[in-house]
Amino acid sequence: MGPFIVIGVLGITALLVLAILGATRSASRSFRCPITGSKVTAHFQQAIVGGRLLDVESCSAFQPMTAITCGKACLNTDHVSRNSGSY
Repeated sequence: MGPFIVIGVLGITALLVLAILGATRSASRSFRCPITGSKVTAHFQQAIVGGRLLDVESCSAFQPMTAITCGKACLNTDHVSRNSGSY
C-alpha cells in the first residue's frame, strides 16, 4: 500500500504545479496603441507565473470593446507589459 500513497501524492503534486503554471488573472493597462498611436485602455489575460500578457479581452479602441479585430500587437510590446497605467 505504501507505493500507492507515494504515487498518489506525486500525482496530486504534479497536477497542482500544472494548475499553478497555467493559471491566469485579469489585468488592465492604459497605453498608446502600437498600431494606431492612440491612447487606449485594454483588459488582458495575464499569466500569474511570469506575468506575461496572453490575450486581449477588451480594448477601448473598439466598439464594442470586446470586438478585437487587430493583430494584438500590444501583446508583443514590452512597454505595455511592464508599465501598467503608462501612456
